[in-house]
Amino acid sequence: MSRSEVLHVGIFYFDLYKVLMDTGALHSSYISRDLVDKHRDAWRGKVMHVDGKNCLGDNKTEVSVT
Repeated sequence: MSRSEVLHVGIFYFDLYKVLMDTGALHSSYISRDLVDKHRDAWRGKVMHVDGKNCLGDNKTEVSVT
């Protein structure tokens, strides 16, 4: 499998395949809007708006993702 992108943040390099950057989570496991804003120019063309649905852990409850 080949990676599609390499993300460089500070001293760290991340192999990216396909990611969802959720800036609206209610807990700490999300990528903050500040991080996206800070790297917006470098990520131009790679960050896109998404409308969809996510199924929660109970496998019944669906929430909208925008």
